[in-house]
Amino acid sequence: MRIIMFSGKIIDGDFVGEYVKALLHSFSKSHLVNLVCYDDVEERLSINKNLNIFKTSCVIKGNNLFNWAMIMNTELGRAGREVYECYGFDIIHANDWLTIPVALSMARFAEKPLILSMHSTEKERGFGIDYSGLIHEIEGMGLHNASHILVDNEVTMRHVINDFNIEREKITLLTPFRDKWDERILELYKKLAKVGI
Repeated sequence: MRIIMFSGKIIDGDFVGEYVKALLHSFSKSHLVNLVCYDDVEERLSINKNLNIFKTSCVIKGNNLFNWAMIMNTELGRAGREVYECYGFDIIHANDWLTIPVALSMARFAEKPLILSMHSTEKERGFGIDYSGLIHEIEGMGLHNASHILVDNEVTMRHVINDFNIEREKITLLTPFRDKWDERILELYKKLAKVGI
């Protein structure tokens, strides 16, 4: 199976960063994984025969978090197209609202299933910044258009169901780093992509 994963900056010790790194480590043992992420420096890294990392940066900095995120999505999309042309992919996995626009665009373009990991929602985080309403709307678009949603806690699951009217059957609650969580995600990939089943 060929997997493309979108993420913000991978920071050691950060929950989402550790989540993504653990999935990369697990999946690249037997599947081709291409991570497209934001970083301060643009570079392409081939870690091994099954793992490539496409780091992209923003030359133009937005004047607020929302503008920066939209500029970043343009850069992530450029790198995602490079992955599509060089390697192709069977499934798309996006992490949090920052990568929803590019993941939705890639899913429509390639006609491939999209898995969305929601680690929290903007409402959970307290709507504490300018553009929180827009972020909430982006989350809603992602949740409604994703093929399947992964959440890692009950609170986020309740917000996804109640605030966005997402049916429970579309959501998988996983406890990261325990109970073969990565194998459960891989089985979900196979089911949705209809690869290896």
